[in-house]
Amino acid sequence: MHTKNTIFILLALLIGAAAGYLAATTLNVPPKPVPTPSAAAQIVKSTTLAFADAVKAGDLSLFRSRTSAEFKKQFSHEQFNQAFKGFITQKTNLYPAVKTKPIFYAPPSITADGTLLLRGHFPTRPSMVLFDYGYVWRDEKWKITQISLTLKPAVSSQ
Repeated sequence: MHTKNTIFILLALLIGAAAGYLAATTLNVPPKPVPTPSAAAQIVKSTTLAFADAVKAGDLSLFRSRTSAEFKKQFSHEQFNQAFKGFITQKTNLYPAVKTKPIFYAPPSITADGTLLLRGHFPTRPSMVLFDYGYVWRDEKWKITQISLTLKPAVSSQ
């Protein structure tokens, strides 16, 4: 079951990236500058907090309402709920992650199609929260086009 969700999430990433490209090229949106590392950390924390709030409420539509129009066209409410229902059924608490500083695997970057990519993890224990987010600039803010969240057991440094 978890593998099925992972495949769906990876598919979401690919389709989200394609949708972002089509929207940016169709609308001829000027490129947005890459956020500073501290601004990128704030974007990631805000996204993760919104997702945590939706999980706690047991209603992912709260989070989905913050996503880009491209994302909403690609994934129905039902598809989104199916992909992340494990977070709700397991009552995953993501709030400790938001209290830490995210560690990026690479500096924030914007692809040729205008997608802001923010990838890394929150160094929480006993599990790290890995994130892979993509955004497009819409209505004077970064809106989600891609999302992948995974919990992974933290490796002991002993």
